[in-house]
Amino acid sequence: MFQRDLLCILVLACSTIFCLRAQDSLAHNQYFRQYPNKVLIRTNLINTSNEFSLYNENLKTNIEVIPNRKTTLGLSFNYDLLAFSFGFAPEIFNSNRDKEDGQIFSFSLNLYPGPWIQEIDFYKQNGFKVRAVDYASSHLPNARSLKIKGKTGFNFNPNFSFRAKNFENQRQMISAGSFIPAISYSFTALRKIRVLDKIENANFYTLAINPAYYYNWVINERFLVAGGLSLGLGAFHTSDRESSSTHLLTTSSLDLSLGYTTDSFYSGIRAYTQVQNQSSSSHAKVDDAVRYFSVVIGYRFDAPKFIKKTNEDLRRWLNSL
Repeated sequence: MFQRDLLCILVLACSTIFCLRAQDSLAHNQYFRQYPNKVLIRTNLINTSNEFSLYNENLKTNIEVIPNRKTTLGLSFNYDLLAFSFGFAPEIFNSNRDKEDGQIFSFSLNLYPGPWIQEIDFYKQNGFKVRAVDYASSHLPNARSLKIKGKTGFNFNPNFSFRAKNFENQRQMISAGSFIPAISYSFTALRKIRVLDKIENANFYTLAINPAYYYNWVINERFLVAGGLSLGLGAFHTSDRESSSTHLLTTSSLDLSLGYTTDSFYSGIRAYTQVQNQSSSSHAKVDDAVRYFSVVIGYRFDAPKFIKKTNEDLRRWLNSL
């Protein structure tokens, strides 16, 4: 069951990415600078987690499900319309050393064909603890979660660089903002979550419409402050061995960043929070939150020939769809 659900969401995610028709986004624009022949590599230190709140009908209380590891090291690659990154939680960080059973691995793939924005994120966590009011916390070394989520959005303002706010391969030169509506979707699997004497295995699916507004404020040529807020409404479906149900879903996210950049080097900090709330009082109620704070350092350099050729082949293939 788990493998089948995972395969379905992967097929959906890949289909969404590659069904978008690429448009040429390299036209001259005085509002932001692009680096079409540059490869960007960046590293970042992230304090991150995917936390859950499960409602227990017997206890009449919410039980927090918290991952054991939160500090991850990330590496990302960006060239033209494609960007991807991955992160893991090494034991070199003090916050990870005393949590022997905890692991976090993440992977992201972003595609920017013209005004379209396509994002796919993958989170895998092992090792949790659970806690509730008036009950002692317990450690769950065998518990794990898997989340795959995506977002398809459209940038209505050609003068606004969505990629500049995330410290990718564009640089906002004149302040601008944009309304960016999006459709978001996700699949989450929880395995071996013990609540008192009961083991919880469940799958969660979400689909929502997320209108958002983002703004890049250029303080001067090298300093940028960026922010974004989104609110959404959609559906939440949960299923386990005993039952399944669908409920109303509300979502919200806040994205803030501050960066210093030149044509070759940049650094910055970014804070992001996304919260999903299910409108239900049933035993299957789940509140889901993804939060992270990151410190980023990146460098741009001339792209090797094989990367340029691969990128040109990708553009031709997308334009042929």
